[in-house]
Amino acid sequence: MENLYNCIDNCAYVATCQENKKTKVDENSFCSLLDVQLSQSQKIKTGKLMEHIISDYILSLSTVQNIRPKNRKGFHEYDHLFLKDDVIYYAEIKANLNLDTEKTKATIDKCMYNVDRLKQDFPGKTIRWGLVSLRSLRTLDILPYTRSKYTKIENNLLGLRDYLDLFDIKTDFIDDHKYRQIVNYVVKKAFFHGF
Repeated sequence: MENLYNCIDNCAYVATCQENKKTKVDENSFCSLLDVQLSQSQKIKTGKLMEHIISDYILSLSTVQNIRPKNRKGFHEYDHLFLKDDVIYYAEIKANLNLDTEKTKATIDKCMYNVDRLKQDFPGKTIRWGLVSLRSLRTLDILPYTRSKYTKIENNLLGLRDYLDLFDIKTDFIDDHKYRQIVNYVVKKAFFHGF
């Protein structure tokens, strides 16, 4: 066994290996708000979790109806879909808008497709919609480089508070600091049950 350890200690290739450097969290990403490290699957679940929490929050503080249909194979789903009087509210919720060119285009195309479908399904209704950033409270908080990827839908690119303003919901998280506290509470509650 000593020979094996000597081989390991003296192996030239072992000497060239380095510890993986922690990848820098993209400041455009929702995860940049977190105080804890999450696995990739937890990050994906967190986006879905926030989507549900925001929907529940809107439903608890406004008089809209949730009309989001169950997901159907072969159809684009709606993250949020609400109705109030003659207005349909549709939103796609994204934890990270800093996507590569192909994914950015697919996201824009999905939004446009869903808006067109809503116009057909709800003739005569006003469609108010947005691509909502979970990372940014206001549209102007979205970094210019990232915003520039969405010029085709720039009037429908929203920060989270901008989205909640559509429902006349005034929030307690008026700045990044308070929003970080809420986000970290959600993540710890979901994944670190003993906290």
